[in-house]
Amino acid sequence: MKQLLTFMAIIICSLFSPTLFGQKEGGTTSTLPQRKDGIILKVYPLSTFLGHDVLAAEYSVHGEFQLSNYSTVKIGVGVLGNGLVVNPNDYIDRSLIDFTIRTSGFCFRANYRAYLTKSAVRMGGLYLSPGLGLSKSITKASPQNGASITLLTASANAVIGWQRVLSNRITFDFNAGVIVRSVGLLVVQSGASAEATDLYGIQPIVGIGIGYKIL
Repeated sequence: MKQLLTFMAIIICSLFSPTLFGQKEGGTTSTLPQRKDGIILKVYPLSTFLGHDVLAAEYSVHGEFQLSNYSTVKIGVGVLGNGLVVNPNDYIDRSLIDFTIRTSGFCFRANYRAYLTKSAVRMGGLYLSPGLGLSKSITKASPQNGASITLLTASANAVIGWQRVLSNRITFDFNAGVIVRSVGLLVVQSGASAEATDLYGIQPIVGIGIGYKIL
């Protein structure tokens, strides 16, 4: 947990760099009039294969809301489930085990974006984005045999990316970076339970998003 908090502090402090807000020398802003009405709805198809969580794929919808000419906040909510490609049931030997594995849960994501590209295209170009996440997933066997795994995951991430806006409506978003997780684990089997906390890990992440600018 200490490493997670340190990582969060670093990426939050980076937001105070004046270059992240599209400022020119001398503290003046760009000639674009200030607007705060941009909204993009988007999905990230890769998360349905392998999401931010260890044992689950993510099915989520995100909204990106303009704060100023060169900054936005992105909020995402969704559900967790078995992956379309990495599915644990594909690795079960049916001659030995006669049950299937089902994962369910929810997730919440929040990211701040600072656009570095000074152009007439709002919510587009090169950006830096720190973010936080929270999710809870439960993996159970079916038919129910009394065994389950519950994961409560807090995460922090930082990515660099590029968003392309086509015809002022359709958006394509690509980013890459790292994610830091702190995981609380609860295993229940045959009426007995065992807990582990602060399972810690750093991994690379890649995101590809497709969106539609509604405002």
